[in-house]
Order: sequence, then structure tokens, then C-alpha cells
Amino acid sequence: MEDIKYIKEIEEEERSISFDPDKLNVIFKKFLPWILLTFLTLSIGSYLIVRYTKPLFEAESILKLDIKRDASILGLNYDEEEQSFNSLSSEIELLKSRLFFNKIIDAAKLDVSIYTIGNFLVDERYYNPPFNIEYIINNKVIYDKPFRVDVIDEINYHLSYNIAGIEYYKECRFGEEIATDHYILKIDLTEHYDPGPRDDEFFFILNSRQSLLNYIEENITVQPLNLNANTIQISFIGYNRFKIRDMVNAIDTLYLKYTREEKTLANSQKILFIDQQLASTEQKLTDFEDYFEKFIIDNQSVDLQNNLAETIVILSQLDSQRFRVLSKISHLKTFQNNIDSLNQINLSFADYQILPQSVIEEITEFNNLLEKRESILISYNKNTQAYRKWSAEINSLYSRIKSFIEGFLVDSEDQLKKINARKVTLEKSFIELPSKNTDYSKSQRYYALYDEFYLTLMQKKAEFQLAMAGTITDFKILSAASLPEVPLKPQPWLIYGFALVIWVLVSFFMLGIGYLSFNKIIGLHHLERFTGIPVLGTIPFYSDEKMSTSKLLIDSNSNSAISEALRSIRTNMQFVLPTDSGTIASISSTVSGEGKTFTGLNISAVFALSGKNVLLMDMDLRKPRLDKIFKNVSREKGISTILIGKDNLEDCIVRSDLENLDILGSGPVPPNPSELIMGKESDEMFSKLRGKYDLIVMDTPPIGIVTDGVLVMKKADIQIYIVRAEYSKTQFIPFIEKLNTIHEFPHLYFILNSIKSTRGVHFGYGYGSGYYRDKPKSWLQRFRK
Repeated sequence: MEDIKYIKEIEEEERSISFDPDKLNVIFKKFLPWILLTFLTLSIGSYLIVRYTKPLFEAESILKLDIKRDASILGLNYDEEEQSFNSLSSEIELLKSRLFFNKIIDAAKLDVSIYTIGNFLVDERYYNPPFNIEYIINNKVIYDKPFRVDVIDEINYHLSYNIAGIEYYKECRFGEEIATDHYILKIDLTEHYDPGPRDDEFFFILNSRQSLLNYIEENITVQPLNLNANTIQISFIGYNRFKIRDMVNAIDTLYLKYTREEKTLANSQKILFIDQQLASTEQKLTDFEDYFEKFIIDNQSVDLQNNLAETIVILSQLDSQRFRVLSKISHLKTFQNNIDSLNQINLSFADYQILPQSVIEEITEFNNLLEKRESILISYNKNTQAYRKWSAEINSLYSRIKSFIEGFLVDSEDQLKKINARKVTLEKSFIELPSKNTDYSKSQRYYALYDEFYLTLMQKKAEFQLAMAGTITDFKILSAASLPEVPLKPQPWLIYGFALVIWVLVSFFMLGIGYLSFNKIIGLHHLERFTGIPVLGTIPFYSDEKMSTSKLLIDSNSNSAISEALRSIRTNMQFVLPTDSGTIASISSTVSGEGKTFTGLNISAVFALSGKNVLLMDMDLRKPRLDKIFKNVSREKGISTILIGKDNLEDCIVRSDLENLDILGSGPVPPNPSELIMGKESDEMFSKLRGKYDLIVMDTPPIGIVTDGVLVMKKADIQIYIVRAEYSKTQFIPFIEKLNTIHEFPHLYFILNSIKSTRGVHFGYGYGSGYYRDKPKSWLQRFRK
């Protein structure tokens, strides 16, 4: 017993871990449509991805970075704090900086992007724009917004756009300026415009600087290529291969120019500072020169010490002149007072020094005329013509002398004023001369300093220019960007390969899940792995569309596989039937749909064809089936009415079309089927039937659903249990074995129905036509013993 138990444990372990190819075959056939559908779906999906994915291209260039400073050859020193540009990391960061991106934007024409609208994709018209756009932005809100252009003809077009949820629509003419609150716009067609039907729908975008910065930042890649060779790779990705090629070339050109400017930036800034200082110094020198020129003009000299002495002399002379003029004025005023009457004018020595000679002569003549007029009074009186003539002449001369004296006095006073003014000016100048001398001397010193500083700056500027000319940026483009031919993606073979891998993985996953989750009986060998209950035989799969309803398939001339299988089962049953006549066989199954009724019907038929009197009973009192197969079987009477004594047995049995085969229907559905089956009336009925028929076949209800089936099985001499391949679950086998253990059915056998696999299929006995290794002997051998 222990050995048997050990053997069973080994068999259970082998059963749990062994691989079953037939099971895999069943799973494969079951999932084959899904596997094919998955393959078709992935194939179509891969094709659509390849067909309708916009090609993404990549253009790249290789730069070699090396900086040489040859300024030391000239004997010049450069700033030690100048940043070293030999570091690849610093150059890469420079290329990836937004400072450099702004320079790219300024150099490249990226402000407007024009696209052609296709059925599924859009294409940027970078290399061959259908029209040119001139614009002025009035409101920044229109940046990065699509403007749709629908070409009507070569003269007119429709312009539409959406701003803040508001749709704008305009009908415009090419070359016409459009002015709105948002923009001033003019669109002109180019020679690249094709008036065909596929080239009349476009849209353009006015790119903001921020969006362009983001565009460059997202698509540029700068990475070291060879650290030992100081090479870096610049790549740019995009959907327009002309654009990305131009972008990379522009980046290379700008970088070479920018790096040269940056390498000489320190010296350039110094030279710029020197130029500023030179301009400032030159202006100061010019101001000093103007000052010196004006000083010389104003002071008539550059020797202020000598001017100071001269000023003192002049002041002394002016004092003397002033004294003489004052004396002269005083004397003239006295003289003027003395000639206020027509009396003889007496001239003193001072008068002769002061008065002009002409005045003295006229005074002398005036005195002579007075004497002559006095002398003629001797001969003439005052009323005479001669006396009046001399008096008139004397008066006229007197008036002239007086007028001259008055004028001479005025001139003297003017001369005095001028002398005083000159004296005041000289005295003021005398006071300012020391400070002017100090300012002049200081200005001379500053002039000399600035002149020397100017010369020094000129010398330094020449040195820095030589140093800047001696800085060489040996940056070379080893591989310029070319027009990419093969897109970066989609890569058809990679996509197809990836789809194939996914298909394989999904298929394996489906098969694996199906294999692990499949818990149905596959075939005979599979059934024998799970149970030691003998198998009478197998029934091949029948693919008739009407198989949903059990039917009689066998007749005397039938040579089909099912007929042969049923005959084989008949032969096996003849070996195991406990008696030659009056034997009762029950046909049971765990659940409905396993072919219980179909098998019972055809087994009854095959026995009837062999000359046996056979009765087929419908013992499923709850859900009868035979009345649907045989039209002459009434639902009004049958087993249920017999058991309650309502009808006689002979009245309820009907003949079938097949000779030797009678049918006994279940009758009306009773409320208490179990009680009827357990009653003595049931035993009496079976007793009568045993004496009348060689074989009684009972179609029982499913055991796994109701208990009626077990009660019916106890009435039978041989219990046949139907298992349907790929339908009955493996969990049913322990249930059947437990049922057999509890009720101890001595003649319990399996029939495997609807089998598709041919492995282990037989129409012989027990475990098959061949004997499996490490298996116990067949049930037929055990039975014979």
C-alpha cells in the first residue's frame, strides 16, 4: 500500500510539472485567430507609423578646437587672467548657451515659418517658400499663432487666424498691404508657388524670440567626440533637412566668428578703452591749446612777469598823464573863467604850454583887434560903420576862442576818463596777473602730462593691436554638415522588427497565460494523467453545425470515425457488462453540454444495430431532452407519470425509427424528482424493464448540478461518465473520484467525447491501444484477473 501511495505521489508530481505538447497545441489553435489578428494589427500599425510618421532628419558637423597664442613671439605680454578656451566643456556650454542661441537667431532667417497643409501631415516650406511675408508687429499677441492662407488664385487669397478665441477672416490681394491693430502685413507670391490643386492651403507662424530659443535648445545636441583630439560634434534634428543643414552650417560659421571675437575680446576691450582715453585726452589737449592761444591773444604775451613790470610802468605813466590832464583841466577852467568878458586876454606861461598854437594866435589877434578898436575910437565914435565892423569881428573871434576852450576842456575831461578807465583796467589786470600766471603755469604742467599720457596710450594701443593680431584661433571644421538623406526616424526595419518582437512577446504571453490558465481535459492521455478510472473509449469531434442539438448519427451502413468509435465502445462495454441481458447503464456527466445525451443516444443505437433490445430512458426529470430528438415522445406522459401510478409502462414506451430501439420519455416535470427516483415505484419499474430489454440506457441529469444523477447512477449496473475534450474541466476529475470513493461504484467508466487530438486516441481498451511506460496495466487486464 505504501508503494502504491508513493507511486501515486510521484505521478501527481510528474503530472504537475510535466510539459504537455498536446495542451500547447490546443492552446495554440485556440489562440491562433488572436495571434493572427495581433500580427495583422501590428503589421498595419507598423505600416501606418512608417507611412504617416513625419520623417525626422539629423544634420551634424565635427569641429576640432585648438587655440594658439603667439603674441609672446613679439615680446608682448598678454593678460594672465584671460580665460583659457582649451576646455571642451567650456566650449560646449558656450554652444549650448542662450547667448549663442540669440546670435544664431539674429543671423539665421527664422522669424517666419511657412507650412503646406497636407491630408495628414504638414510640410515646412523652408527651402522653397510659396510666398514672401513682410510685416510689422503692433501687438505681441500674434506671435506664435498660425495664420492660415487659402489661395484662391494668383491674385486673391483668404487669411484667417484666431486670437484669444476670436476668429478673424480677411479676403486679401497678393502684394496688398494689410493694416490692423495687431500688425501690418504684405504677402507676395514667389516663383516656388505651384498653382496646382495640392498647393493652395498654407499657414505661417510669426515666431517669437522665446519660441525660437526653445526650438534651438530642444533640437541642438553638442557633445565631445574625442577628448584627446579636442573634437566636438554638433548635431541638429528637424523635419526639414534643408533647414537643419543650414542651421548646423550657420552654427559652425557663427561659432568660428564668435570664438575669434571672444578670444580677442580682452584686447578689444582694452583697445576700446584706450581709444576712449585717447579721445578724451586729445580733447583736453585741444582745450589747453585753445586756452594758451586765447591767453596769448588776451595778454599779448606769455611772460606774465615781464607784463607785471610793464603794467607797473604803465600805471605810473597813467598817473603822470592823469596829473597833467587834471592840471590842464583846472587851468582851462580858470582860463575859461578869465575870458567870460570881452576884455583883453592875458596869457601866462602855462597857457602857452597848454593851449594849442592856433588858439594862442587867435587870442593874440583878439587882443590886437581890441587895441585897434580902441585906437579907432579916437577918430570914430562907436556908431560908425568902422567901429561896428571891428566889434563884429572881435565878437566872432571871441566866440571861436570860447567855443574852442569849451571843446578843448571836454576833450581833456574825456582824456581823463580814458586814463582813469585804463588805470582801473590795468590795476585789475595787475591784481589778476599772479593768479593768471599760476593758472598758466599749472595748465602748462597739465598739458605736458596729458601730452605724455597721450603718447603712452598710443604706444599701448599699438601693443594690444599686435597682441590681438598674434592670437590665433585654430578651430577647424573637420566635417561640415551635409544634406541628410536617411531620416533619423521613422526607421522602417526597426519599427517592423519592434512590432515583430512585440508580436512574439504578446503571442508567447497569450500562449503562456492560456497554457497556465487552461484547465480542461484535452485528450485521452490527459484524462489518464488525472485519474485511474478506466476509459471505455473516445468519440471523435463532430463538426456538424446542428450538433448543438443531440442527434442520432449511426446507422447500419455508417463507416464514419464516430461510428467506428461507437462500435469500439460497444465492444468494450460487452466485456464489462455484468450480465448478458437486463443490464442498466447510466450515462452521466458533471455539467450540461458534455455530450451525455448524444453519447447515450448513439450507444443505444449501436447496441440496437447489433440485435440487442435497447431502451433509452430520459431520467433527467428536471430538464428532459429526448422529446426534442424524437417527435413521437410525448411530454404528457412518461417516467414521472409511471412513478406516480398515473400511466402504465407499456403506454409510455414508444418505438423509434431504428429497429430494436425503444424510447421512454421523462414525462411532465415533477416537483419532487429525487423522491420519485428513490421510491419503490422506481425499483419496480426497473425490475419490469430488466425482464423486457437486453440493455437499458439512462440519460441522467448532470451530477455537478443536481443530486438526481447520483440517485439514478445507483440504480445502474454500469456507470458511464462522459467527459468532453476541451470542455470538461480538470477540476471535475477529483469530484468524480470523490464521488466514486463515497458511493463505491464498481463499474464506473469514462467515455471521452469530442476529442480533436489524435495522440493516444484508440478504439480498444482501457488506457489505449498502446501501453504507456510507467503506467499500471490496463483496466481490461485488471478486469480479466
